[in-house]
Amino acid sequence: MCGCNADPTAPPAPNRTPSGGSGTCCWCTTHTRNVSRSSADYRTSTQSPPSNKKWHLTVNLPGNQVLVTTVFKWGTIASGVTEAQKTAIKDGLKNRVPAVWGNKFDLKITDATCTPTEKTLPIRFRVLWDDETTIGHHYTANLAVGPATSDITGSNANFDTLDTDDNSYTLCHEYGHTVGLADEYLYRGQTSATVVYKRADGTTESLTLPESGNIMATSGNFVVLKRHLFFVEIEAQELLRSGDGLGKAGITCQVV
Repeated sequence: MCGCNADPTAPPAPNRTPSGGSGTCCWCTTHTRNVSRSSADYRTSTQSPPSNKKWHLTVNLPGNQVLVTTVFKWGTIASGVTEAQKTAIKDGLKNRVPAVWGNKFDLKITDATCTPTEKTLPIRFRVLWDDETTIGHHYTANLAVGPATSDITGSNANFDTLDTDDNSYTLCHEYGHTVGLADEYLYRGQTSATVVYKRADGTTESLTLPESGNIMATSGNFVVLKRHLFFVEIEAQELLRSGDGLGKAGITCQVV
C-alpha cells in the first residue's frame, strides 16, 4: 500500500530534458560570446595575411539554433549615392546574406555527461544594423558609386552601389571575409597558393588554389561548403567549455 501524500488531482510534473551528474539541465541554457580575434585562428592563406575579425555567437540550446550575428553601422557614403541604392545595399546584407549562408549545415554538440549525449542545431546567420540591437557594431559599412573596389579592410566593409547586382553575390562573398574566410581564387600575379582551414578538434583541411564552384572562389556561385563554417565549431566549443558556457572541458563541437 502506498503511503504517498500526493494530491491525486495535481497535474503531472512537466517533462524535462535529462540532466547530467551535476543535476543541471544539460540542454536548457543559452550562451553568447562577442568574438574579436585573428582570422589566423580559423585559417591560414599563403596569399592572404591574417586580420582581426568580429562577430557575435549565440548557442541557443533550448531554442535549437546556433546564430552568427554581424552588426554594421553606416560610415562614409559617397556623393552621388542615392537613398534607394543605400537601402538596397542594407537590404541585401540583412536579407540575402542570411538566406545564402544560413541553414546549410548543423552543429553537433557532444557532452558525454548528458542523456542524450548529443544535440544537433542548425547554424543560422543574422545581419543587423547598429540601431536594431544592443550588440556593439562589428563593421563600418562604407558605400561608393560603382564600379569600385569592394573589400573588408580591418573593421571597414567597403561596398559599391553595384554590389546588389547578380543577386547580391559580392555582398555574400565579402560577408565571408567578415567571419575570417579566405579567397579561394588566385590573386593576379599568383601562380599557386594554399589555404588551410582549422577545426575545433585540431585537424585541418588544406586546399591548393585555385578552387572553383563555391562562394569564396567563383563569381556568381552561392555554394557554401562545410569548411566555410569550421569557424563556428571552433568558437562554439571554446564557449561551451568555458565558464561563460557550460564549463565542461569534454564538450566537443563539429559542423555536420
